[in-house]
Amino acid sequence: MNERRHLLLDATAQQLGWWGAVLCAARGLLLPAALFAFAPAALRIALASGERGRVFGLSLAALLFGLSTDSLLVRSDLVHFAGGFAVPPAWMAGLWASFGAGLTSSLARAAAWPPGVLAALAALAGPLAYRGGAAMGALSPFGLGAAAAIAAQWALGVPLLALLARQAPGEGSTRAAPGRP
Repeated sequence: MNERRHLLLDATAQQLGWWGAVLCAARGLLLPAALFAFAPAALRIALASGERGRVFGLSLAALLFGLSTDSLLVRSDLVHFAGGFAVPPAWMAGLWASFGAGLTSSLARAAAWPPGVLAALAALAGPLAYRGGAAMGALSPFGLGAAAAIAAQWALGVPLLALLARQAPGEGSTRAAPGRP
């Protein structure tokens, strides 16, 4: 598959995964929500011949970051996810994993942006994504304090994950191997 089609497939999978996960979670369909959420990451890993380890590593890093920071939001009583209790539900973990995988494909160009630009845009995009999920019923409505916490979460996390995406060796990496110019 050529690169352009691969990027389009990944971008489409990312969107279908988010919409499917959020709509299913809002209706209490937690297993389908998790399947939709993890599907883009699984697809990206399956298609990443020569760099599966890299894509899996970025997916895992994003999942761990999202799960830990979303857990702080939940435990601080700022956000409540459909199907979540003391920790966020599997569908949220899947969305973070798929986001990490996307940083190696359809989001790779954005991952190369300067960290300050990424942080500023992420601080806007994060609360908007969560607000969209809340509007559909996948998480509880939240106030300004939660929006500020989500903005901080994304302003820190997206540039960090983008840095990992740029530095992780793999097929197409621009970094030279050790001992090579």
